Amino acid sequence: MKAKELTLRVVNEIEEGKFELKEFKLYMTYESFIGCILGEAEILRPTGRKDRNNREIYESDYLGVELEYDEFINPMCVTWNDKKCCWSLYINGCHEYDLDEFTDYEIIGNEYEGIKRY
Repeated sequence: MKAKELTLRVVNEIEEGKFELKEFKLYMTYESFIGCILGEAEILRPTGRKDRNNREIYESDYLGVELEYDEFINPMCVTWNDKKCCWSLYINGCHEYDLDEFTDYEIIGNEYEGIKRY
C-alpha cells in the first residue's frame, strides 16, 4: 500500500496583519524548504477531508454549510477539538458542530485571508 503524500500549510506573517500561506510536503529537501517558513510561523494541519470542489480542508479554514431547506449556517472555522479528539466547527470561538456531522461543505476562506464573498 502506498503512503498518502501529506501536505501541510504554513502561515507566515509578512507584515503586521498581512499573511502568506504556503504549502509543503514533508519529504521536501532541505534546500527547497529554506525560506518557506519565517520566524514565528504557524503550521496548519490538513483534516483529511475535501470540500465539494475537491479542495483539501485545512485547520483554520472557514466552511460554508447548507442545511435542509436551503438554510445556510454562518461561516464556521475548522479547529481541532482536544476534548472530543476530532475536527470541530466553531462560530465566533464557540463549538457548534463536529466536522463529521456534515458531508457537503465549501471552503469560503480562512482565518488569515478572511472570508471570500461570492
